[in-house]
Amino acid sequence: MSDRRLATSFRSRERHPTASVMVASSLSLLNAVSAAIAIASLLAYLFSIRATARNSARDEALALAETRAQTIIELRRSVDDLVDALVRVRGDLEEVPPDGERALVRIHRRVRDAELCSRVD
Repeated sequence: MSDRRLATSFRSRERHPTASVMVASSLSLLNAVSAAIAIASLLAYLFSIRATARNSARDEALALAETRAQTIIELRRSVDDLVDALVRVRGDLEEVPPDGERALVRIHRRVRDAELCSRVD
């Protein structure tokens, strides 16, 4: 800063002492507002992290429920198939005379199919 401007600056402060007080209070106010905005931003960030965690937990629970529902459907289908096979085997054994050979064939076929399915899974 040149000497002339510096002298003018000092003279203007001598003439208007409240101007320097106003500048200082404006700077304090600006610092306070900046701090408040920083705190508000931090709180908003923390809130968004918490909301994201809740949403991901909810999505994971829904996916797990869907998987359980599919598993239950598959198990019911397997039980129904097994019951049908047992009904046919029982029918073979209740015939007069009982057809044990056909019942054994059905049982062996069912066991073989179950082993093939378990290997694929």
